[in-house]
Amino acid sequence: PQAALRPAAPTHEPAGLLTVGARRSAQVASDALSPMDYPSWRSPECRSTGGFLCDPGQTPYMSDAERVNLTRSSWTWRERNLVECGRLLNDPVDSRHLQPFFLGIAVLPEWPSSMSDPASLEHMGQIVDADWNMDQRYIGAPVPRLRCPTSAMLFLLPESGQAFLSSGSCEFICASRGGEDVVRRARAALRSDPASGSKVYAAALAGAEAAYAFVGSSRPLGEAPTAEPARPAQPIYISEALQRSLFALAVCALVGSLVLGLAVLFVVPYSRSKHGSALE
Repeated sequence: PQAALRPAAPTHEPAGLLTVGARRSAQVASDALSPMDYPSWRSPECRSTGGFLCDPGQTPYMSDAERVNLTRSSWTWRERNLVECGRLLNDPVDSRHLQPFFLGIAVLPEWPSSMSDPASLEHMGQIVDADWNMDQRYIGAPVPRLRCPTSAMLFLLPESGQAFLSSGSCEFICASRGGEDVVRRARAALRSDPASGSKVYAAALAGAEAAYAFVGSSRPLGEAPTAEPARPAQPIYISEALQRSLFALAVCALVGSLVLGLAVLFVVPYSRSKHGSALE
């Protein structure tokens, strides 16, 4: 069994104390997982086939072929639906850049109802997300305090037919922003009879597809729509013929005003002198 491959607790430790690895092995062997000891996708218990998923327990819910196909499909959706990072980092050098979004898929076998409420699953999502560090290639390790929130966790609870999306930020997706459709589709697949394959595989595939479609088509939270740049005022062009006509009209008005001025200057005094002679 896989649990037997893990080393036992060191002999120099006090009795009753177990290392984290030994405690996790004991819990995996008994199918009694907990939020603090949920295995990483890198661990053999997850059977992840190199993808960001975990199907633990004595009996996996997905076949090897299903996990391989889920990993390939997630990789394709991740490459096609990049998100824009940089706004939260306030980096003057690289203010905006595209980055993949990582969705981890975790199956919770025989999960107790006492830990199935939204608050508990949200808290567990933060723990597992930090432990998995799916975007380590971009942010390094350990997870920095300030980073682009490009990861989320999708939990599948096969026995209760429930699903939950956990994210540390609503910048790209979270339970209340885009997560409703993800959970709805995953839950519907868990409660239906698929034409082929397992219910958990169908739920994981449907939820991942919906999540990547949302992050690829929506704007980051708080990002104002890009305003259309103001168009510069277009110069008003007047045709040459119209310019000549207006110039000719202006010349005519000038000539007319000159004629009228000469008339007032010479005709009016002459009229007054002639009228005065007639009176004498």
